[in-house]
This record gives sequence, structure tokens and C-alpha cells, in this order.
Amino acid sequence: MTRVVLPGSFMIIGMFGFVFSAVYTMSGRLTPTWGFTFCLTFLIMFIASVVSITPGEV
Repeated sequence: MTRVVLPGSFMIIGMFGFVFSAVYTMSGRLTPTWGFTFCLTFLIMFIASVVSITPGEV
């Protein structure tokens, strides 16, 4: 199985999306259900980008 390196913009979107979702949820602009869903989605995006840049098996 080969790994594909995700672009850096994918990591940036994951980080900013998580922060903005968390801030909007805490301020009450998003309901907790939607806030959790968005935070989880952006966290998964960030984790996927970190995993894609770590050295793998040769």
C-alpha cells in the first residue's frame, strides 16, 4: 500500500477549521451537535495530514 503526501493546505484547513469550529461552538453561534461534528471532521483531516508526512516503510 502506497502513501500519498497530502498538500500543506490540507493541514492548514484542518487546523483553522478546528479552531474556528471550537470558537463558534463556545460562543454559541453553532449548536453543540454541529460544533462537535465540525471539530471532529477537521481533527480527522489534521490527523490524516500528519500521518501522511511521517516516514513510512520503504
